[in-house]
Amino acid sequence: MKKIIVAAALMCTLFVGCEVSSSASLTFNVETGDNINVELDTHKNDYELKADGSRFLVKEEDNEILKGIFLTTDMYDQYEASIMETGTILEDGDYLFYEYEGEAGTERNILLMVPDSETGIIIGSLESEDKVRDAYSKLSFSNEKE
Repeated sequence: MKKIIVAAALMCTLFVGCEVSSSASLTFNVETGDNINVELDTHKNDYELKADGSRFLVKEEDNEILKGIFLTTDMYDQYEASIMETGTILEDGDYLFYEYEGEAGTERNILLMVPDSETGIIIGSLESEDKVRDAYSKLSFSNEKE
């Protein structure tokens, strides 16, 4: 009986120490010459990462939550200047999270530079602020240097 209790305790310890994780990633060779890796944490959510030509999509079932495109530094600077004039800034830190009234409705977008790269990204969405924040929090970006 004592051996069974010890074995059960060891099994519990093993299971407590393990955390399941899963992710999906895509790498894009972009106009700047960088190889940008886009990674989506897929653990405990229904998000999918898809490529659409030179863009990436984050989808939930058939619903497009986020659409990302890659930018040169000049394009990034132009977007940033335009946002400062016409957008409503929701968050300004490592990235700009903003909204504005577009042709299709209120867009909530994110503008960022990929660390250690010459590549920017603009991510667009027509979803709610909370939905955009949640989906974006599952993404990470890196420059895969050769």
